[in-house]
Amino acid sequence: MATKVKLRQKPMAGGKESLYLDFYPPIVNPQTGKSTRREFLKLYVYSKPRTTLERKHNTDTMLMAEQLRFKRENMILKEHLYTDIEREQMKFLEKSKKNFLEYYEETFRSRGLANVYRHNGALLLLKAYAGNCVRFADMDLEFCEGFRKYLMSAKSLYQKDKILAQNTKHHYMRSFKTMLLQAFKEGYIKEDFAHQIDSIPREDSKRQFLNIDELNKLAATPCAIDVVKRASLFSALTGLRFSDVQALTWGKLEYVKNLGYYINFRQQKTGVVERMPVSKQAVELMGEPRGFDDVVFQNLNRFPHMRKMFRKWISDAGIEKHISFHCLRHSHLSLSLETNDLQNLNLRQVTI
Repeated sequence: MATKVKLRQKPMAGGKESLYLDFYPPIVNPQTGKSTRREFLKLYVYSKPRTTLERKHNTDTMLMAEQLRFKRENMILKEHLYTDIEREQMKFLEKSKKNFLEYYEETFRSRGLANVYRHNGALLLLKAYAGNCVRFADMDLEFCEGFRKYLMSAKSLYQKDKILAQNTKHHYMRSFKTMLLQAFKEGYIKEDFAHQIDSIPREDSKRQFLNIDELNKLAATPCAIDVVKRASLFSALTGLRFSDVQALTWGKLEYVKNLGYYINFRQQKTGVVERMPVSKQAVELMGEPRGFDDVVFQNLNRFPHMRKMFRKWISDAGIEKHISFHCLRHSHLSLSLETNDLQNLNLRQVTI
């Protein structure tokens, strides 16, 4: 049965009517792959035109809408004549009209990719480089190499007077290339730009960590944000990454009689499932138990003000090393070498 295409009107606020195409039987939307009966034209007419201009607007708009209706019906009627290659070309043309930046954000947020903050940082700089809309059709090798060049001299998102650190550039470029490769695999772009542009080299850096005495200084020092202090010391006692501490829920904590506490979790970065023993003091740092699916360290985010509070806390403790949250994970190894009994390790100054 041939599909009929009718031009219809839907009432809107303000005395206007939206124009749309009505398909019967329904057609498959080339963008979503789902069956649909409506296609809104983003055109409107006045329900009761009162002026010459409004009447002229209605006449011109209805003529335009009718031309679109005829064109759409003609395409549907001739669709059976298209070859498989032509159909694929039409699908690609539809995909190429999409916004790469929207695809970028949807991909790393909906698919739970590790290191979301790095993907988000790369996206913010990509918008600073190219604006808020970059169609896949407009992307080429020159655009991709231009973004790499832009990253090399870009300013930090959090410290505007400083150039991006070398390893931050490396991670942002890596995120960009990941999205390019994904877009190529999914048919949004025809060329594999990810393998045509150079990566940004990573700089070898000395890993900082805190020893037991420094951690005790830190534990004795007040922090403006309590959850930052508790989560930081918890990371030092367990060796968990920031992303794993952030995602930890009460349902992952287990107590085994005569053996102690364990945490069962899937690493955010690697996806590996682990069962790890934790000390009683680490459990005390988690605070008051809540529901099975409740997050342990609530509102623990990597916003700029929390970074600032973290750095101030380190400074107030009299620690001159350049310490980040991730350094506390490295401190876990240092503690294990110092104590040889990490399960029973206690920081003297910790109070809940």
